[in-house]
Amino acid sequence: MQNMTSSRVADVRMEAAMPLSLDGRAYAWRAESSSQFVMENGNLVFSVGEFAPYQVKHIKVFFQGIGPKVERVVALDSYPLTSHPSPELITLSESFAGLSYQEKIQTIYRWMVENIAFTGIDRQIEGANAALSSKSGDCTEHMLLAGELLARNGVKVRRVFGVASPKYRLKVSPAFFHDWLEVFDGKAWMLFDSAYKTYGMASEINYIGLSFYQGGSRIIHHAFKMSTASIGVFLN
Repeated sequence: MQNMTSSRVADVRMEAAMPLSLDGRAYAWRAESSSQFVMENGNLVFSVGEFAPYQVKHIKVFFQGIGPKVERVVALDSYPLTSHPSPELITLSESFAGLSYQEKIQTIYRWMVENIAFTGIDRQIEGANAALSSKSGDCTEHMLLAGELLARNGVKVRRVFGVASPKYRLKVSPAFFHDWLEVFDGKAWMLFDSAYKTYGMASEINYIGLSFYQGGSRIIHHAFKMSTASIGVFLN
């Protein structure tokens, strides 16, 4: 945190979300911090105190998963399907209709991995139709096309924005920002990322879901979800 004003600020407070769950299953968490905090409405609230002009303060927060807990429900609207699906998209969606719920998830995942190339980061959002037509796309196009195929086949799905970084990297940066999906397998929400070819549990990548969203960019839940048992956060 940095005080960019020219005046002294008193009684500064800052909020931070607690982790939601670990690897698609709910966990209770222990939090430690270099700054004193209290829990309010499921969030950490830090009392920073007096803040001098142009002063920088650093807060270190460490989270550790310590056991099972009932997952906090994330209420979802109906998945926002493409308003003008191409005939090719409709035909492909219908090709999975005869499968069981679990088979639909697994078969659509395999189809995405085998047929849609990952192009790396692209700032443009082309959408599901474009990804299917070009048989390629960045993580957003992978998320949108897979979400479309899953939702049109009755699979519960939600979009996630967050960070996906190699497990050997101890610090993350905006270069690791990533979009992916979570699918409900009948028992829990599971990772579904055809761009990085990861389903269920990640072995080489740490996934930290910062927010779930539906209907364009409208965030419906603002907490984070992790695929690693512990994490340190440094707030400047």
